[in-house]
Amino acid sequence: MIRLCGAEAGAVATSGSACGGRPDWGVTVVRAEAGAVVALALVLAGDDVREEDGPEEGQMKIAITATTPDLTGRLDVRFGRARYLLLVDTSSHSVEAVDNSAGKSAAQGAGIQAAQTVIDGGASALITGNCGPKAFRALEAAGISVFLAEEGSLTEVLDKFERGELKPSAAANVGGHW
Repeated sequence: MIRLCGAEAGAVATSGSACGGRPDWGVTVVRAEAGAVVALALVLAGDDVREEDGPEEGQMKIAITATTPDLTGRLDVRFGRARYLLLVDTSSHSVEAVDNSAGKSAAQGAGIQAAQTVIDGGASALITGNCGPKAFRALEAAGISVFLAEEGSLTEVLDKFERGELKPSAAANVGGHW
């Protein structure tokens, strides 16, 4: 049985009954937000755990649902069934396009598949037109903020995001399988 000694960075979960000190093995909380564990690392005797440096101030990676594999297209208002998921570095506007054709044609689970792609891509925010409840919960659990936008050109939507005109959504805005 593992016991967590607190949901703050540096807290240690061990197999022992007492917390504190350096365990022979255990799990260290690498990152915690609002008391919730966000990242864990396995610790063996003598290991040091360090969180990797995050992006420079003002720099982040965001995911945007898109109709094209570059920023010349339009926002695809469907999250799970969007044609492309673009991973955009906000400082350089470099773009990594992820073909989402598997999600587009999936009978079910398209939102969860797309959410996993966004998580694996290292994005800290998502801009889309609509997001269902299962995908929203998966993104929220991973610490990814969801920003809802109306259909428009990707450059317009990205500009609105950078100016702070898009606000994070508190919940899914559509039901599943819409």
